[in-house]
Amino acid sequence: MGNWMEKSYNFSDSSQVIYKGEYQYGKKIGRWDIQCRKKIDQPFKIIGGGLYNEKGDVKIGYWEEISDKFRDFSQIIYKGDYINGQKIGRWNIEYRKDFDEPFKKMQLK
Repeated sequence: MGNWMEKSYNFSDSSQVIYKGEYQYGKKIGRWDIQCRKKIDQPFKIIGGGLYNEKGDVKIGYWEEISDKFRDFSQIIYKGDYINGQKIGRWNIEYRKDFDEPFKKMQLK
């Protein structure tokens, strides 16, 4: 139980991403934030996240998630909604070229 910080699956020098939130009885509950930093000597900044239900078994509501290959040269996030753990409706894709830039919505042609 309590607050936790987890490294991302691809954590490395070029992908400094962590997840912060709370566990209860071995399941993620409540708000979980996704944070990243450019270099080891810099603070982490929130770039996404969302909510798990009170049972800790599904994502609910609005989420901002990172791509599986998020790293310094490939910074892509997805924004959209979950109902009962299932993605619903439109999900927007945003990207940025550098950590100091804001994310921009990708325009499909």
